[in-house]
Amino acid sequence: MHKHDYGKSRRSILLGIIVNGLFTVVELVVGIFANSLALVNDAVHDFTDTLTLAFSWWATRFAETPSDNQRTWGYHRATILAAFVNGIGLVLITLFIFYRAYGRILSPEPVEGIYVLAVAIIGIVANGYIVWRLRRASRHDVNLKSIYWHMSEDALGWGGVLVAGIVMTLTEFYLIDPLISIVIGLIVLSGAYSVLKEAADILLESVPSHIDIDDVRAAMRGHADIRDVHDLHVWVIGPGHYALSAHVKVAEMRVRDTDPIVRDLQEMLRNRFGITHVTIAFETEQCLCGNLEH
Repeated sequence: MHKHDYGKSRRSILLGIIVNGLFTVVELVVGIFANSLALVNDAVHDFTDTLTLAFSWWATRFAETPSDNQRTWGYHRATILAAFVNGIGLVLITLFIFYRAYGRILSPEPVEGIYVLAVAIIGIVANGYIVWRLRRASRHDVNLKSIYWHMSEDALGWGGVLVAGIVMTLTEFYLIDPLISIVIGLIVLSGAYSVLKEAADILLESVPSHIDIDDVRAAMRGHADIRDVHDLHVWVIGPGHYALSAHVKVAEMRVRDTDPIVRDLQEMLRNRFGITHVTIAFETEQCLCGNLEH
């Protein structure tokens, strides 16, 4: 991810901090005015979401820190660590949703009045706007994806409050509230799993999910001067920043004659697979370097 991309991410996150922070204040004020414990509790929950957003914002700033002698790749994975922490937070929030839903199943109760429903509408609009802003960017940045699911959980939660409130007002079917909460929890849990899996794959230096390493190997072997490719590795350094290292076997040639091969491989790998950092170790057919592989 380039520097201007981190800047774009920070702007999206900052918008989320502002909107979510203002909504938290609205919830707290209305909750105190309406004597609604549910709203006050949710204001506390939204405040923790604001802290989560602030943590992710800090991570995008820290990711721009230049590389040094200790961390030669730079700090790109700060956003990946933030996403992993946020993913764990999503799981904990979902478990809390299940816990509260279980309590409501044992002891159903109506939504607390018109104030809660009015705040629910504001919550749907506020959180829904953030979700809409993050949707496209979250496909390519696991940190933004973690925020996307945090905000989706809030938007879906307020949607559930609104639907449950209307149904209970019309039918007095109070079990609808915990049932909707469970459905929302399952949706958010699937999002949390996606975030954790993607972040863990990056931290474990797995091959990016959209890249088939056999296709990469075949494409490299397709070069006229390359006899074989082995010890091939492809991994993610940070969002949108992919790296490759490989041993390439060629015929006997001078070192300077390998320069055109490197340029061809760099161009092909960048255009076909989006791999921007390429390290090639050349070997001749008589070389026994392959015996040194781990």
